[in-house]
Amino acid sequence: MAQSQNTGTGVSSRSPSAKKPPASTVTIPEPFNLHLEGRLQERERFDEGVKRRLKLAEEQQRLTEEQRKREEEEETRKYRSTLCFKANPIQHYPGITISASPRSLTIPQSPQHQPRSSKNSSNSNT
Repeated sequence: MAQSQNTGTGVSSRSPSAKKPPASTVTIPEPFNLHLEGRLQERERFDEGVKRRLKLAEEQQRLTEEQRKREEEEETRKYRSTLCFKANPIQHYPGITISASPRSLTIPQSPQHQPRSSKNSSNSNT
């Protein structure tokens, strides 16, 4: 039983190699690193990338809108110029040469303006 007695040296009888720290020392906490801080930095970088992409997309959309507007104005200008009447100059055709026709002239015949006799009336006369 001599082993179970505490001699007051600060060594327990169960584990002779373990020593208790002196009670008068102050525990200094070690700085700890939470995953939250790393996530916060990652999120900030992600948000910056998203803002940059949105800014580029808006710039691209603005440029395409300006291009579409210019094309539309050009189309309108061309259409309006077609509405304006412009006289065409007289075209010069080759001169006409008049020559006598090789065909003979038509001999006119007078039409026969006699009433037609019907078969009934011709039978009654005979």
